[in-house]
Amino acid sequence: MELKEQYSPRQINHLGIFEESDWQLKTYSILQKERELDNKLIKTAQGLAIKTLPRPAKNPDRYGLGFINVHQGKSYDFVSIAYWAYNTELKMQSYIRGSSTSYQLEAIISNEISSDIWDIQLISFETKAWIKHILKAEQINIEDYLNDTLSKLI
Repeated sequence: MELKEQYSPRQINHLGIFEESDWQLKTYSILQKERELDNKLIKTAQGLAIKTLPRPAKNPDRYGLGFINVHQGKSYDFVSIAYWAYNTELKMQSYIRGSSTSYQLEAIISNEISSDIWDIQLISFETKAWIKHILKAEQINIEDYLNDTLSKLI
């Protein structure tokens, strides 16, 4: 077996909690090593989240909690907006930015799910935090969930 290219770690950083319209969303960046954080892309992703997430944020099946992942990759930039529902479900929509000079994000619509190892690491971390602080906690602690974040070179 031959790999197409050499593995190169990427930095995952927690950028803070984005709060609006009763949503509390951890915001993350994943950066390919040659890339610099694009703050305008972060703001665009947060604005898109508020436009596309269901309303109201909180009801018996939704908790107003989730995360935004802005992944600036080698060839493309991706945004995922995820929220928790029905106790154990992570609802997620992904978007692509076709050009580094555009701030237009297009929904990825496919019958095939595709994520790379860095996105999967983040989803895995968030799932474990949800299980620990919400599902298995003796007493649900939303603040502990929101404060349990990932910042790591992977």
